[in-house]
Amino acid sequence: MPGRKRKVEGVSVVRLMSGAFVLVAAVLLLSAMVSLSFTRTLLENKVGRQLEVYAGALGTHVGATFAAYARTVELVAQQPRVGVALTQRDPALALQVERDLAAYFPLSLDVRLLPEGLSAVDDSMTPRLGYADLAMIRASETGEKPPNVAVHGIGSEDQHVSMIHRVLDGDGKTVIGHVMVLFDVSLLQNLLNTIGISSGYAELQQRKKDGSLIQLANLGEQKWRERGSAHQIQIADSDWSIVYWAADSGQVFPASYVVRLGVLFGAALLVLALVVVVVLRVWRRADRDDMTTIVTMVRDFRVGQLGEYPARLQDHAGALAAMRGTLEAEIVESRNPGVRQEMPLAGDGDTMNIEL
Repeated sequence: MPGRKRKVEGVSVVRLMSGAFVLVAAVLLLSAMVSLSFTRTLLENKVGRQLEVYAGALGTHVGATFAAYARTVELVAQQPRVGVALTQRDPALALQVERDLAAYFPLSLDVRLLPEGLSAVDDSMTPRLGYADLAMIRASETGEKPPNVAVHGIGSEDQHVSMIHRVLDGDGKTVIGHVMVLFDVSLLQNLLNTIGISSGYAELQQRKKDGSLIQLANLGEQKWRERGSAHQIQIADSDWSIVYWAADSGQVFPASYVVRLGVLFGAALLVLALVVVVVLRVWRRADRDDMTTIVTMVRDFRVGQLGEYPARLQDHAGALAAMRGTLEAEIVESRNPGVRQEMPLAGDGDTMNIEL
């Protein structure tokens, strides 16, 4: 309509730059999230492997040690002289055989030959023959398979590691007695110390009949026991297990890492924002200079004297050249009616924001 102004807008660079900023920020945020997730997974896998390695190493060492002792006790129980000593019930002969068998177990407290049918505790022995030992003997006599090894008398001065294997007669059918090998409980701690751990906390535990757990030995700092889940390895042919807690397993993803990553991400966004602001200011200044050049060109056209009009923005160069050519042609035609000059055409890529 006459008298109304229409604004013809080209592509808004401000919007383009804002869109680019949002896009780049989104990409950075997505990258940060992927990096956080990936790093968390790596750390969790690392802790998981650490749990398996330490618990497995400790459990294997303790289990293999007593499996070897159990096999030795089994072989010793098959020796004819052991059967003879138990059958004759000769204390002197039994004592001599016990001393000879002790050579197979250099770390033992004692090696005993016990007749079958024992049902009463014996306080004369050191360590004493207690109820837990008797229960192990009865299980062996009835054909049940007792644990190869167990700790008895825990917390008392008679606490010890006990191993028992039944002795059969010459026909291999009747139980005539037992070979019992006793070890000091400190042996368990020494076995753990031999392997050792560089971090975290580990326990060798024994399960009681009521399901409760008793700590037999440990390694590391107990403060890690209260954090996160532990990895447990059951030791074969026993009620023992190794339980290992990784250091700081309750904080697999360190808060310091999140803070550092957040600072880096914020700094990246700040640098990006500064770059966008600087580029936008430079573009706006150059755009104003090109608009001023157009005004100058129109003013020169009115006085009939056109000059050179370089463009600050490369995108405006073609449009300015085309406009100059048009105005120059108008000047020539006004001076020489009937003569029209060829005008350069703007290229497809030439753009300019113009208000009418």
